[in-house]
Amino acid sequence: MTVGRIPVPLLLWCLGATAGCDEKKEQLIEKVAGPSASNTEPPPPPGPPPDRVPNISIDTQGLYMGGERANLSAQDGLQKLAEITGKYQLAGKTVAVSALRNARTPHVAWVVQALAERGAHEILIRTQDRAHKEASLKLTPEGKLGKIPDCTVVTMMLKDRTTASWSIRGGIATKYPRGMAGPDMSLTLEGITKQVNRCPSTVLLFSGDDTIEWGLTFDLALNVASAQPPLKITTYTLTREAPIAGRPVKLSP
Repeated sequence: MTVGRIPVPLLLWCLGATAGCDEKKEQLIEKVAGPSASNTEPPPPPGPPPDRVPNISIDTQGLYMGGERANLSAQDGLQKLAEITGKYQLAGKTVAVSALRNARTPHVAWVVQALAERGAHEILIRTQDRAHKEASLKLTPEGKLGKIPDCTVVTMMLKDRTTASWSIRGGIATKYPRGMAGPDMSLTLEGITKQVNRCPSTVLLFSGDDTIEWGLTFDLALNVASAQPPLKITTYTLTREAPIAGRPVKLSP
């Protein structure tokens, strides 16, 4: 006997085997489409930080690195700085940073420290000099200095745009007056040269008041680096925090 064109025995077999057919159908779908969302394995853990070093710049707001911004004037600026720099593997590398002259001195110091904490061995700072030509200076982070003589010279651009220099152990700071167009770099270099020649250290520590733009602080160190005849200074370190003229300077690890 047939129903339509389907033999009755075959129709009854299919009706009785519905559950089995459905089960096989689900197995086939799972095999093709993959396991359901509820059975999906968790994503693999993130890989190691990228080995490449992205472009890094510092402007009036703060850090711009790898397409990300850390506004260092914002309340969460330092946290954001740590998050961004923490994405990269910088151990043992010389890292290039472009800093605008009108960037803030403390912002540059914080960025240098953050890069050092990620393992950077040296930071190559590129900034326009007073003649509007790009100049560069290699900075060694405080934690990379090791033990240095307590007569090591510290120089600083003060709030009123005068300059000062003294030894890292503290003592009376020599202050230099302003010139006609800002800090008197000639007198400053003359005084620093005398102090450097009395000390065996080849390190110069430099900084600027928190209100001073980076360009002036950079000029102070570049003035020593380009001295003729050359001084024996081979290592330049921007202090993490602006010191007080004449006071001992404690370096961060």
